[in-house]
Amino acid sequence: MSHDVPQVALQAIDYLLIGLYLSALIGLGLYYRKYAQEDLEHFFLAGRRFPGWMSGTSYAVTCMNADVAPAYCGMTVITGVYICWWYISRFGFGLMIGAVLFAVVWWRLKIFTSPEFYELRFAGCAAITLRTWISLRSAFIAVVA
Repeated sequence: MSHDVPQVALQAIDYLLIGLYLSALIGLGLYYRKYAQEDLEHFFLAGRRFPGWMSGTSYAVTCMNADVAPAYCGMTVITGVYICWWYISRFGFGLMIGAVLFAVVWWRLKIFTSPEFYELRFAGCAAITLRTWISLRSAFIAVVA
């Protein structure tokens, strides 16, 4: 006779864990809502209380979101482990290095986003062209790839 846990019980545990996780996220959001509503610096940059490298690390980790792991697994199954390491080294390590190096500078410049940096660095038509190109490249090339 098998002593396996019934499938219904396992499914109930899954739903309970998902509910607890979502409740924790909602609770954290409600707790920090008042602080984040003060201004954009508080919402996006935690009031600039973190050092630049920590904000950069947060940015890099955010870019490695939930769709990355399944994509790497799928590519690894199809092509082999080398492709996974290539993408991790290119995106994971590259984002971390770039974020840590550039976020410190962005933190000192008191800017929020890369388009804001381009506006500060380049003037007029050059800034518009650069922001347009990066938006199109991100939407139609990088995200699709």
